[in-house]
Amino acid sequence: MNNEDDHRVELVPSQSVALSETGAKSLVRRGVQDLLARAEAEEWYKRGLAVWDQQQYGEAVECFRRGLQLNANHVGVQFCLGRAYNDGHGVPRDYIQAAIWYRKAAELGNAKAAFLLGSLYYIGVGFAQDYEQALVWYRKAAELGLAEAQWILGSMYDEGRGLTQDHAQAAAWFLEAAGRGHADAADRLGFLYERGLGIPQDYAKALAWYRKAAELGHARAQGALGWMYSNGLGVTSDDAQAGAWYGKAAKRGDATSQFSLGRLYHLGQGVPQDYVQAAAWYRKAAEQGDENAQQALEGMLRTTP
Repeated sequence: MNNEDDHRVELVPSQSVALSETGAKSLVRRGVQDLLARAEAEEWYKRGLAVWDQQQYGEAVECFRRGLQLNANHVGVQFCLGRAYNDGHGVPRDYIQAAIWYRKAAELGNAKAAFLLGSLYYIGVGFAQDYEQALVWYRKAAELGLAEAQWILGSMYDEGRGLTQDHAQAAAWFLEAAGRGHADAADRLGFLYERGLGIPQDYAKALAWYRKAAELGHARAQGALGWMYSNGLGVTSDDAQAGAWYGKAAKRGDATSQFSLGRLYHLGQGVPQDYVQAAAWYRKAAEQGDENAQQALEGMLRTTP
């Protein structure tokens, strides 16, 4: 074979090389098709969300199903189908189906789906109540950073619901949730620090967490801040500040704060003495069943001419 023939042989691919190139092209083609299918699934998902917001639930479910045909692992579609079955929107309400779709989405890392699946087990709708399974899915949602799940998980430890009571674990989860702006968790964390439950008693930290919750509009925390200022816990005693925080909580309907604010007006501590205001706040608290307020109001009525 001369040099020219050798050169021609080099230009003709061997059978194995040709097959390899064919396989590579097939893989590329398949990859492109997958990308196109995923993109089309995303479009159906977005279309489904849009009509869902317009309360056209049947059409939304159809969009989600079309998206699922193109991408069986679209976590958003899975979650939305779970929600549709959970609420009975566009399909008959079916908690078992809701759980199936929530589980699929949760296993792919959807925190809200894990939380809602945990809630189905916790409440026991559609199937038997199961705290153990609820805990599994609440924990997954909590570890994925969902504040509401962290709050619920902390509450389960705090109250010993479905597991051994553990205030230290409760505090750890409340800390996670409170750091994400969960007002209930911040309030409860303040309480644990105030009482030294599961963590060392620390009035300064209690005050800080109560304040965070109070600034988020949490009525009980606002009342707790009033109590801290009134009794000089973690802060210099200040009846004026106590009255200000009691006032915020009282206006939001907190009966204990209504009584405490009434008492400040009754005694003239931090606010001008005003029996009319005192009686008005005592009455509001008494109507909510606060026994201290009922006794105080009765005493005022008995001694007032």
